[in-house]
Amino acid sequence: MHTQRNSVHPEYIEDGRESYVARHLFRNSVPTFLDYKHNEGPFKLVCDDFRPGNILVDHNLKITAICDWEWTYAAPYQQFYSAPRWLLLKAPEEWDRKEPDDEGEGDDDMLKSYRKKLDLFLKVMEEEEHKRASDKLSSPLVSQPDGPQNGATTSPAHWYHPMMDEGDTPHDEQMAAFFADKPFTPTHTPMEVNKQEDEPLSSLMRKSLSNGQFWFNECLRAYDSDLMYWLRLRVWHHAPDLSKEECVKEWATIPSNLHIEGFIEKKLADYEEYQKELTALNDEKAANVNGISKDQKENEKVSEAKQGAMAGEEVAAVAAEMGKVILTPPDGGMDQIF
Repeated sequence: MHTQRNSVHPEYIEDGRESYVARHLFRNSVPTFLDYKHNEGPFKLVCDDFRPGNILVDHNLKITAICDWEWTYAAPYQQFYSAPRWLLLKAPEEWDRKEPDDEGEGDDDMLKSYRKKLDLFLKVMEEEEHKRASDKLSSPLVSQPDGPQNGATTSPAHWYHPMMDEGDTPHDEQMAAFFADKPFTPTHTPMEVNKQEDEPLSSLMRKSLSNGQFWFNECLRAYDSDLMYWLRLRVWHHAPDLSKEECVKEWATIPSNLHIEGFIEKKLADYEEYQKELTALNDEKAANVNGISKDQKENEKVSEAKQGAMAGEEVAAVAAEMGKVILTPPDGGMDQIF
């Protein structure tokens, strides 16, 4: 808002105040929703435009391609484990609290529909997580090619490495069961690898919707982050019983926040200058479209006169060769050739 000169419109000053307050409150919410345990690397690949419209499938509904990767970036794991935003065709910032779905009457039905689909999605994910954990625990062991250490006949490396490659960490119970009666100590150990991911992804996704982290992450990526903050996130950390208007008024009266009025005055001045420059640019564009500047028009007149004189000289030369006389009336026209 500070750098965008038309961010506050003179006819919508209150909207400007609401946006200004929303961004300050959103910044203040960071300690509330930041997951310090999952804020460090390794970072994950996150695509903000991952949605049904960008998924290509064949006639058997098998996914064949994912397109539109321009909104892709590396992000902390806490953004990766946010509940998937693409379970509905509309993005979360488009979920109108009063818009009905096929079954409801408009009382936040979009969120209700999302919760149903999220429950189904996480149920399938939990089944897959359980299956993958079982497969890893049952992975076959192989003999050490160079001979076992400490008298062991098998190595757990083939069980460790897939889990490390996929970013998983075995639970203490899994490790205890696996290493029972196995004195061999592998060179590669996952004890310190991805320690922050010891909780299943499905569990973290479910929590993100129940503790407000989902809405915090949506504010980070939403086009209209101010609307997302007022509509969804504010109730999780700041005066949920107050209306938006009451929140703005309360925040603006705090002595340390009186800078809001100076900010509004500056933005109104910025808007005035912005409009002057925009008007000048539009006028210049209109002049170019309609036929250009005065200098260019004068140049065109001179050019036309020169072309006319050259044409007259050419006609005279041809007539002279033909032995004819050109009569030029007083008005400068040429109407007879003898």
